[in-house]
Amino acid sequence: MFVFIKLLLNQGHELNIFDTDNSLAGNIAAETGSSAYNSIQDLLSESDTVIICTPIGITPEIIEEVSSNTSRDLRVVEISSIKNQTVLALERNSEKITPLSLHPMFGPDVDSIEGQRIVIVPVIDRDREEKFTRELFPGADIMVLDAETHDRSMALILSLPYFMNSVFLRCMVDEDLTLLRKMGGPTFRTQLALAHTILGEDPLFVESLIEDNVYAGDILTKYIDELKYLRRMLKSRPKKLVEYYEENKEEMKSDPEFSNARHIRNLFLQENQE
Repeated sequence: MFVFIKLLLNQGHELNIFDTDNSLAGNIAAETGSSAYNSIQDLLSESDTVIICTPIGITPEIIEEVSSNTSRDLRVVEISSIKNQTVLALERNSEKITPLSLHPMFGPDVDSIEGQRIVIVPVIDRDREEKFTRELFPGADIMVLDAETHDRSMALILSLPYFMNSVFLRCMVDEDLTLLRKMGGPTFRTQLALAHTILGEDPLFVESLIEDNVYAGDILTKYIDELKYLRRMLKSRPKKLVEYYEENKEEMKSDPEFSNARHIRNLFLQENQE
């Protein structure tokens, strides 16, 4: 939420803020020179566009509430990381509101929207929704995906890495991390730093990424099956692991970024050491 406040203020927009925690809304408004409201109804009466920044699981409910409390063509933007249910909620209320479903693919440290990727999941009118997105976030790198493609991609991009790194961290709990970090090379240090970053996320957000994405279950099952297969391989025919490794290597060679992997890893390490 805070990155959006910063970006929109930088573009000269006037912001109205509502949160169920009125004191939080008041503090944010005071810090940013915005206006805080104690009810959704009051906020809607003074706004032409509403950006919903709520936990994934309750976003459809908030869309319904916003839609039922406006009698004009309000632009309602939701920015959740999973789209299946939120897009359906926007569709159901498209006669009351002008819907827009976005997924900003950047983090909280961004100072400018220029070149930052935003995914649009069309709800009713792709052209109108893309036009509005470009007006609201000029200079952004826009990508358009349907809800199914988006959510399945998120299962691989977000759900699986969070799951993998959570397990990795549990394996480190009883170990001497100071010793391991001193002994570890760039691969271990990169993996550890990456795993640590997930601990900065809201646990409810991480839970939603795994539980609320209908495609996550199949992806995680496939991951667990591969682990079991590797475990059996190590117990029975260790030499076969070489074949497995080489098969992966051949498959990944079709990825144009494959040859740059070490360079990207080194850049990541440099950034985390500064």
